Amino acid sequence: MLVLPAVLVACAQPAGTGTAEDSISSSASALPAGSSQSERSASAAQACRTEILRAHGVQVRAQDCRYGTGHWRVLADAGLPGFALWRDNERIATVIHVLRTPAAAPLSSVLPALSARGLIPPDECVFAPADLRIQPAAGRRHDEIRPQGQRLARLLATPADQVPDPPCGDYGASTHGVRYFITDARHPGWVLYVNLGQDGTQIEPSSIAILARD
Repeated sequence: MLVLPAVLVACAQPAGTGTAEDSISSSASALPAGSSQSERSASAAQACRTEILRAHGVQVRAQDCRYGTGHWRVLADAGLPGFALWRDNERIATVIHVLRTPAAAPLSSVLPALSARGLIPPDECVFAPADLRIQPAAGRRHDEIRPQGQRLARLLATPADQVPDPPCGDYGASTHGVRYFITDARHPGWVLYVNLGQDGTQIEPSSIAILARD
């Protein structure tokens, strides 16, 4: 496993590992930054409803929330394919990106396609087991894209009082949130990129399921 600075490892973990309902309530990211946990929980209970989303062969539980900052919801995105977080009419972030590979292909086979889309750099970024507090379900793996070579050296040289840019791009391990990839032995050829954000993207990660029959 590649060694990353403590700040990268610490920030690349979700805020908690409670029940599915607890995770959903704490994942809403639309409240002001100064809100207390009790205010966030109370607001989530009053302003949000839980829904099950199904699209592109994937199911996920998410929250549809209306705050003073807008209407925050997760919607299917045909352009990925996958799901994205929206605030009113503004697309905020990719939440789940469904990637397909030949059944016998290694996980690394998705790297060229991600690089071609500008989502990761073309070199010195590789898959490694994700260091998360989210336990994968039976038959699943969680991996993340980490830097090596000069990219890793530059990351390790970042001063302690600075927050480094993600060394492996939008889909790589980052101090700015939790990003990882799911593979499932029961569904060879399916790779799911998952973005939980820094404060949450309103999905319950343990609810992600592949519905397709391969």
